[in-house]
Amino acid sequence: MSHFRFINALLKALTCMLLLQATAGTTARAHESIVRELARLDERIAKSPNEAALYLRRGELHRLHRDWAKALADYDRAAALAPGLTAVDIARARALTESGRPDRAISVLTGLLEREPVAARIERARAFEQLGRHAEAAADYKAVLEQHPSAEPDVAIACARALIADQRMEEAFLVLDELTRKRSGSFAIDIATLDLAERLGRFDAALAHLERILAASPRKERWLLRKSLILTKMRRFKEARAACLAALSAFEKVPSSRRETPSARKLAEAIATTLARLDTAEKS
Repeated sequence: MSHFRFINALLKALTCMLLLQATAGTTARAHESIVRELARLDERIAKSPNEAALYLRRGELHRLHRDWAKALADYDRAAALAPGLTAVDIARARALTESGRPDRAISVLTGLLEREPVAARIERARAFEQLGRHAEAAADYKAVLEQHPSAEPDVAIACARALIADQRMEEAFLVLDELTRKRSGSFAIDIATLDLAERLGRFDAALAHLERILAASPRKERWLLRKSLILTKMRRFKEARAACLAALSAFEKVPSSRRETPSARKLAEAIATTLARLDTAEKS
């Protein structure tokens, strides 16, 4: 795979992880829930028209509904009722970024850094990303991770994505590697870290992530072949052959109907080819 295609594939994988987290719950049922909650808030605001928190809550629901004008109007009303409420400014900036006005969001967020350094930096990083200013986005994400090591994993994933977009692979690997050490059990993050480690020639680290993937995966033949190929790159041919034989054994246990699919036949060919090459390598 070319360098350009590799970067694009990793960016897509990391973006998918973030989207899965960001869109969790945004189903038709969630849409109906938002509509019901908006109706309830309309009633509460009619009874208590001077409660800033109600306008902020309704503005957030309008934002989730992608009704930007109504969201911004509610934020403005909340700000008028409670001047200096940073949550309103953060929400407004998020809506500006999501509605395609990240430059305006950056201006708002830069003024909030002293009062709200974590939330403001995260939102400003997202705005920088939308403008393609990946180095500045990465700097903001890294500042959050350094100051708050227990930040949510999506911050580390976003940081790695920005670093990769900025061609800083080694730094991206270190961010993802640290994330997997702190929060085990994320199959997708381990795969992304494995891909990056192998690309960088960090084969020991790649094998460590691969072992975690193997432990979590019910189908091991593909990952055992990957292990064999990495061990081959390390010139550990005996171990590579053992891993490849394990891949063959695992493949042969797959029901025959599943071994006839195009992808399964391709895997079988790859295992056979790898074994043949290892036999040659061991003899030379």
